[in-house]
Amino acid sequence: FGADGKEVLYVLERPEKGKGLVPADLPEGRRVDQTALNRLAGVLSPLRIEDVAGAADPGQLEGLDVQARFDYHLFDGTVYRLFPARKGPKEERFYLKIQVDYEPPPKREEDSKTGDKGGQGKAAREQALGSKDLHGRLSPWTYVIPKWQYEAFSTELEKLLEKPDEKEDKKGSS
Repeated sequence: FGADGKEVLYVLERPEKGKGLVPADLPEGRRVDQTALNRLAGVLSPLRIEDVAGAADPGQLEGLDVQARFDYHLFDGTVYRLFPARKGPKEERFYLKIQVDYEPPPKREEDSKTGDKGGQGKAAREQALGSKDLHGRLSPWTYVIPKWQYEAFSTELEKLLEKPDEKEDKKGSS
């Protein structure tokens, strides 16, 4: 989402467990830059928190520029909402706010085989409570993160696509 939290910039989805991310609406004739996509998909696995900001001095957080909101929906219904932000241009510090929520996952064909009630059973209730607990522990804090990690949160779909082949462009204009 854009900084306003309303405009969807792009959607990436994993069609099923074990599959890679793919853009939901890939522009015609374009291909995904798998390296850039992997970098975005893996931005959380090496999450490096350098410090916690604002705990002792809440004024330290004034003037943060929130870049966008990234929603990570997991197959179990957990949703991580990440808000990368920066403070600058004079002070180059980078921040991350985290919120956790639960949204019942869509019912899948395999759910009927296991008897799961599509986000309504006991496991779903436990997952929702776990998400609420995690939200309570993570959301009050603003984390200081390294610049490279902040920059991995790309808000432009164009940066996740391969550059158009110049040879193809010349053929099309001949």
